[in-house]
Amino acid sequence: MLNFIKSEWYRITHSREIYVITAIMCGLTFLFNMILAVFSAADKNFPYGTVNFSLNMVIGDTPWLFVAGGIIVWRLFAEEHEIGTLKNAVAYGISRQNIFLGKCAVCIAVSVLSLVMVFVVYAGSACLLLEGPMEGPLGELISGIGASLLCAFSAVILAIGVLQYYRKQSTAFGVWFCIIIGIPTVFAFGGMKFDILRKIAMWMPWNFLRLETVANMSGSLGMWRTQEGLIKCIAAGIAGIVIFTFAGIAVCRKQEV
Repeated sequence: MLNFIKSEWYRITHSREIYVITAIMCGLTFLFNMILAVFSAADKNFPYGTVNFSLNMVIGDTPWLFVAGGIIVWRLFAEEHEIGTLKNAVAYGISRQNIFLGKCAVCIAVSVLSLVMVFVVYAGSACLLLEGPMEGPLGELISGIGASLLCAFSAVILAIGVLQYYRKQSTAFGVWFCIIIGIPTVFAFGGMKFDILRKIAMWMPWNFLRLETVANMSGSLGMWRTQEGLIKCIAAGIAGIVIFTFAGIAVCRKQEV
């Protein structure tokens, strides 16, 4: 498996996809802060041209990490069935299990490096272009991303599994979307009427990271600040990683190449 990981690392780092994705995300975050700065310069009473507002936009919605990780997976592996990468790897003697685990390891590593670049551009441009203190919001942002990482890794593993199993990209995306976003959203709405559904919904990362964190103009209060909230983030992330890893191994063993 180590040789497969090395080959995948070389392939990804020597292709333009990951650099294009990272550049686009960096550009969008910089553009967001630039727009806030321009409006703030044009109108002295504009209330949103602050570091606090900019960073709180992400602090209050850390599940964007799931989407970003899913996009990276799709760009890196979506066309493997068409170009026969999986078939060639199996023919070379690499087991489907090792292919799946190798992809997970490489994609998580690449996603973390990409995230670091985006984070530096986002926080750096906010500090340079916007007003207000940086220390408080920056510390909360780092804490929020750190607490959400395990859950984001589980979303990446799921994306790799469905892409490796399903030949049609649309089907793979539909399955990933339903599990990560669709089902939690249904449970959240059902929880408004049934308490048991609410309890289940609030153990789903897409829900609790968004609904149990408060971020506004006055400041932010991440659920990860409390011991119970941090334990929930870690436990849900580990559970997702274990479940999606074993499920991915199981279905990949049955797939046709």
